[in-house]
Parts: sequence; structure tokens; C-alpha cells
Amino acid sequence: IAKEAGFSIGSLYEYVGSKEDVLYLVCEAIHIEVNKAVEETLSCSEQGTKTLTEAIREFFLVCERMNDHILLMYHVTQFLPGKWKKKVLENELGITDIFINLLTRLSGKGDIPVLDSKTIFLVGHNISVLGQMWAFRRWILAKNFSIHEYSDLQTHFILGLIFQQQGP
Repeated sequence: IAKEAGFSIGSLYEYVGSKEDVLYLVCEAIHIEVNKAVEETLSCSEQGTKTLTEAIREFFLVCERMNDHILLMYHVTQFLPGKWKKKVLENELGITDIFINLLTRLSGKGDIPVLDSKTIFLVGHNISVLGQMWAFRRWILAKNFSIHEYSDLQTHFILGLIFQQQGP
């Protein structure tokens, strides 16, 4: 790492104290990239399913671009010291919170029905997990779907959860 970054090993240890610190920094970089991509999508002024659909699509595309990184993050988190593990898990919840906050903001706006807090919580977590599912299961999913097909089908599923709340 020091060689690739153009540092001496001694200089590298001025920034990081251990290999666990390096692993944490990798996890942090993944979260920053995901947050940046989704937040850019949310800067539009549209309301309703269009905004939600675009945010989901962008999140899934980031998960596709970073699938190896996501797998690495989940693999190494178990080996991190408690303070870093806690931070990585908090960052994971932060990504889910992007969707929870978006759903809260969109609830009852445009064509989105009013959603109760439990539905918002569950759908926010579903979006997060379904995006990461592409990274975990791409070895089989990519044989049957492009990332765009996967995103469209999963978005349809998510919208079904939202609109079923309206009742028959």
C-alpha cells in the first residue's frame, strides 16, 4: 500500500496505526462513494415515484460498480476492532437512513401514498439489502439479469410494498 501510494512505510504509519486501520479506511471510502452517488440523485426537485426510482437505480448501480469492494467490506468487518466495527455498522445504517429519510420526505407527496413509520423503516432496509444483494449474489444473478433488469424488477417489488399500503 505504501509503495502504491508513493509513501515510505514509516510515512504510512503516520496516517494509520495498523492493518485494521487500513481496512476501516477502505470501508469508509466505500460508504463515502455510495453516499455521494445517491445524494447527487436526491438533489433533484421531483417528487414521488420518479425520485425514489432514480435513487434506487443509482444505489444499485453503485453497488454494481463497487461489488468487489462491498464483498470485501462485509468480509473484513468481522476482523476489525470493536471501535471500527461499530463505525462501519453505523455507516451501513447511514446508507439505509438515506432511504428512510427519502421515504419519509416523499410520504403523501406526488403519487406516493402516506406511509406509516414501520413501512418506511422496512422499505428503507429492503432497498439497502436488495442493492447489496447484487454484490453477494451476482455470480448467479448476472447470468439471468443485467444490472438494469435487476434494478427495474427490484424497484417494481419495492414500489409494490409501498403501494400495497393503500389497500384494495
